[in-house]
Amino acid sequence: SSWPNSSNLMSASPAPQLQPLLKAAAQDKRIHLFLSLFISPDGQNSQKDFPKGLDAIQEELQEVGHRFRSVTYHNRQVFGPFYSAILKKVLFPEAEPDSGRDSM
Repeated sequence: SSWPNSSNLMSASPAPQLQPLLKAAAQDKRIHLFLSLFISPDGQNSQKDFPKGLDAIQEELQEVGHRFRSVTYHNRQVFGPFYSAILKKVLFPEAEPDSGRDSM
């Protein structure tokens, strides 16, 4: 049979063509997780939280993170009241609707 057995699949390393894609995906995930720290309830970030392997873009990534936090905070303050009733209705359909406020 030409199908590899499961033990060969578990011990096989990715094909050389896939390795750059996997490395890029891992970097993307580290960047995403790092930026998510900026919008966490703590809202704080420290040098010890910086992901390994991204040292070359640390300054730029921190600047993007600070701007991302500002935009996210602004959007929550401005649009939060408008969307809270809609989100409650979608996330908790069994709960009673808010009285006195119409949804669009």
